Amino acid sequence: MRNLLIGVITAGMVIIACGGGEEVPQEQTDSGGTGFRTLTIVDSIGIEMGDSSYVLGAIEGIAHDTSGSILVLDRSSACIKVYDGQGDFLEQIGRRGAAPGELENPISFAILGDGRICVIDPWRGGFLTYNPDHTFQKLAVSYTNNTPALCRGLNDSGFVAGQVSYDNVDGAITAHVRMLRYDLQHEPSHVYMENEFLVDFMDLSNTLEKTLFWGSFTGDRDGNVYFALMEPDIYEITGIREDGTQFMTAIHDMEQVAKTDQEKADEEAWVLAKLRGWDANWGVEDYIPQPYRNQIRQLGVDGQGRLWALRGTREDPTFDVFDSQSGEFLFTAVLPDMGYQGLFLNFTIDDGGILAYSENPADFPKVYMIELTEQ
Repeated sequence: MRNLLIGVITAGMVIIACGGGEEVPQEQTDSGGTGFRTLTIVDSIGIEMGDSSYVLGAIEGIAHDTSGSILVLDRSSACIKVYDGQGDFLEQIGRRGAAPGELENPISFAILGDGRICVIDPWRGGFLTYNPDHTFQKLAVSYTNNTPALCRGLNDSGFVAGQVSYDNVDGAITAHVRMLRYDLQHEPSHVYMENEFLVDFMDLSNTLEKTLFWGSFTGDRDGNVYFALMEPDIYEITGIREDGTQFMTAIHDMEQVAKTDQEKADEEAWVLAKLRGWDANWGVEDYIPQPYRNQIRQLGVDGQGRLWALRGTREDPTFDVFDSQSGEFLFTAVLPDMGYQGLFLNFTIDDGGILAYSENPADFPKVYMIELTEQ
């Protein structure tokens, strides 16, 4: 069980901090920006019952491919469902099975810069690649232990991912939580960030704080990656080039926002549900949420080269948007009237636009198609 906990914990490194209570308005202004912009949900994919093409199970990732189609990784069905830009079903990539191209328990996927799709499924051998037309290509890399997850496509055949590995020396287990680049080889081509610590299996809270809640990252088609620590008192985004050199920093001074008692109870329940889903529910009764919301909880880069940072302190999803090369603040975008439910939304911002899905277990899974009101 200990090995399983460490092995699967990367799959949730960017956690949606659940919560309730009063909305805390925080104005974001900057002399170089243009103020607030509005996000709008224009459509959704997913129904509770009916046509199986639109019934979604356990969503583990969403993205646009190079043709603009919407790809939804459904872990429970062991497949990727493909929809057009209007949300109409087109086809399915893979299914549960042992034949070439079939999947067993996919945990993540990425759209590579060359248009291929890389699916991470350690139960089917490692990194599986599919052509831009969604036909199966090959098992590109054999990788069944300490598999990377939360993949984001970069340039060429590269992707950035999170990974947890560990060393066991005389019963003392050291965890290594890393953000790294893979280029369809077994060894990473670059390690951008690493957090190392001794694992105390009697202190689940500390283990999760240093893994699940460690940081958020994303990448762009130039091969750059962006990283932010998930901390209640730090708002800082770092841009790193393919060769590992730092080229930009975006910093804001934000007030800390305390979690309500209900919010902390909901977070504990969320963690318990996740660990049970991974068959790794050991020690959850010892989990104590931190008292404050993290400043940043997700990052993304859009097709115009803008870096989006989702604040962890707001209920209505609120993004600070920067120039991804200079770090200059551009504007803030808000998805209004979401309230409590906004804290459950998991976003993908990529070349094709903005997508989101809710991790609220009380709701049936669906994918939201979101547009920005341009000025």
